[in-house]
Amino acid sequence: MTTDPDDYQGRHTIIVTITWVNQSEANEPLSNAAKLTVTQDGSQLEMNYYTEPPLPQGYENMSFSRSVQPGVLAKATVSYVVEDPGQPVTVRLSSTYGSNDMVTKKMTPRKVE
Repeated sequence: MTTDPDDYQGRHTIIVTITWVNQSEANEPLSNAAKLTVTQDGSQLEMNYYTEPPLPQGYENMSFSRSVQPGVLAKATVSYVVEDPGQPVTVRLSSTYGSNDMVTKKMTPRKVE
């Protein structure tokens, strides 16, 4: 998780990077396989979209919804608006396939140098 440039409205943003392996038997995007919830101080954060170049370092537009072949290691990046980029953010990734698989991480965004 990194801090990034403010959006066009002057709001602070972060980029969450998720590295994952498609363990299904079909081409699939991470957006189908998992539900991503990002919160700060108990409130869900609003997604942010970068639409014009230059894109922030490490950000891949629409990578959360890009199909990946079975067995392939992939990276997805998603941007969010935060009130305070210096405060911890909780990222929860849970399976959409009915299993109890879930990953939760709480971290403070780091500044990209």
